Amino acid sequence: MKLKSAVLLFGIAWTALAHEVPDDVRIHLFAKPSGNKMQLIVRVPANAFIDNWLPTMAGTPYLDLPQANAVLPSASETWVADLITIYEGDTRLERPKILTTMLSRQSDTSINSFGEALAHVTGPGLPANALVTIERAVADVLLEVPIRSDRSDFTFVPRFERLGVLVTTTVGFLPPGGGVRTYEYEGDPEPFKLDPSWDQSAAHFIEAGFLNIFDETDHFLLLFCAVLLFRKYRALIPFAVAFTIAHSLAFLVFAFDWGTPGVWVPPLAGTLMALGVVYLALEYMVKPDAGKKRLFFAASSGIAYGAGFWFSLRPVLQFGGEHPVVSILSFNLGIEFCQLLVLALLVICFSLITVSRTVAIILAGIVAHMAWHRMTERAFALNRFESQVQWPVFDLKWVLTGLIAAAAIWMVYGQRVVRNAAR
Repeated sequence: MKLKSAVLLFGIAWTALAHEVPDDVRIHLFAKPSGNKMQLIVRVPANAFIDNWLPTMAGTPYLDLPQANAVLPSASETWVADLITIYEGDTRLERPKILTTMLSRQSDTSINSFGEALAHVTGPGLPANALVTIERAVADVLLEVPIRSDRSDFTFVPRFERLGVLVTTTVGFLPPGGGVRTYEYEGDPEPFKLDPSWDQSAAHFIEAGFLNIFDETDHFLLLFCAVLLFRKYRALIPFAVAFTIAHSLAFLVFAFDWGTPGVWVPPLAGTLMALGVVYLALEYMVKPDAGKKRLFFAASSGIAYGAGFWFSLRPVLQFGGEHPVVSILSFNLGIEFCQLLVLALLVICFSLITVSRTVAIILAGIVAHMAWHRMTERAFALNRFESQVQWPVFDLKWVLTGLIAAAAIWMVYGQRVVRNAAR
């Protein structure tokens, strides 16, 4: 009985060790289609082979390289080949076949290009007496999968997230026309085209912009409060137009001429977005008939939302391939489509359903409560970057943006105010 218990405890301890997940995993992958085959080179940290703990030399932390290289192919089957999914058109390619594997030092730089990586993984490995720990070792794996044509439409399905707590993957795709399409992301994003055409990028980012309102619910809550405040679509139109002009211009300014923003900018934009929702909800609760004079608020909040839209797009813009302008404009178009649809549905709902003033105030209070918590959370996050805040230089482009927004809002609404005042 004691022997069985000891064996059981040893098994539990070994399982816990084998399933220890590394905190930070960085994976590099190259994919090069040529003729009727695609070659893949993948570099994975050795400690990411969770269920295949590589053997070490007795009494030392150093890998027993001959034995470790012997078990590396089977570990690579599970943690590399099985996790690679590529589609050629609508057809899922077969599981890649492993051609060769080797253990390398983490400091090896051959992974910087496909040619160097291929020469390295097919060349001599580390000498048998080399000293390297599993934390400083990486596995280089060369794979191959048959394809119909190297000019087909390939889609990559990310699946490496399970290898660590935080997994960062860099994918380099080498199309037959030359060059490298590089993608870098954390976790497992949605499947993406390795070399998208302009129309594929447009379709993808129109959909992404359309769905953004449901991912970032601040936009939806602001529209909900605006409909509560104005109720009738005729009164809502000036507010919606001013908001749309402002957020579109701010979004395009950020997208085309902002560069790399400081880490403090996203939480600032998020704080201002939530603040706009809180303000609009409280205004309805306190002064429901003041909505006709809120064009300045629409324009100013639109600028914050435009910045927020850009920070939603920025991490995924790389998936537009060589078509960043098409992707940016398509994303904004998708936002406009969804905003128009949501506004129309909300106006119709409030027209068909009679909502008492008391119920409407309760709804506005719930929205204000939700937005208040988001605002304070983002404000605390912003406070961490207080020493890094560098306000942008408002050069000519910012002045022109403001003038264009003011002129557009005046054309939509200001002239009518003057005519009404002259009567």
